[in-house]
Amino acid sequence: MNGASAIGREPLAGEHLFRLPDGAAKGIAERAQMIDGVKSFIESDGHKFACVPTASLKELVAISGLDVNDPDTVAAIGRDFADVSEVYAMGPTKVVISARESPLTPLIKEIRDDYGDALAYFPSDGDMFLNVVRPGVSKWSSIARLTEPSGIPTSAVVAFGDDDPDRNMLEGAGIGIAMSNATDYVKEVTDLIAPSNDEDGVAIVIEQILASR
Repeated sequence: MNGASAIGREPLAGEHLFRLPDGAAKGIAERAQMIDGVKSFIESDGHKFACVPTASLKELVAISGLDVNDPDTVAAIGRDFADVSEVYAMGPTKVVISARESPLTPLIKEIRDDYGDALAYFPSDGDMFLNVVRPGVSKWSSIARLTEPSGIPTSAVVAFGDDDPDRNMLEGAGIGIAMSNATDYVKEVTDLIAPSNDEDGVAIVIEQILASR
């Protein structure tokens, strides 16, 4: 989640939640809602998310590009999907804005003008998506927070990514791997190219790494 929610499992350590300033997520989502075809996804504590305007569970599965006929997938998303007022009350850690038809460039400028340095902004896919988090938050900084207490060196980290916000994580990792469907900006800094997400590229590379040990 762009590092805004980082929850450790052994041997990783800690639970790191970087919440947005009070009211920011609500203000951004309500402004984005004024634009036809634009949806905002509000995320909190690594487990719960909500959609503005409200979407059905079937719509959420479809937006995610997942199989709407897979009952396990639908059930998994349903467990994490909450009413937006609940997510606001929990303290949002991230807002993702998604456009279907036209770039969000004017909205991105407006949000930057309103919030300035109080937030960090990660546009992607030709400004069709926008990720908003706390300043200083990144996937790589959160990986460091999870690994340092256990003495795991960055050289031991293998990271996978496909979009521009992944670049600093792939640069910092001991081995940075881009998916074949990644942007050119990401591929410039990686050590290897894996098969695409649709080809189970992450699983293939992990199996190769484990088989070589």
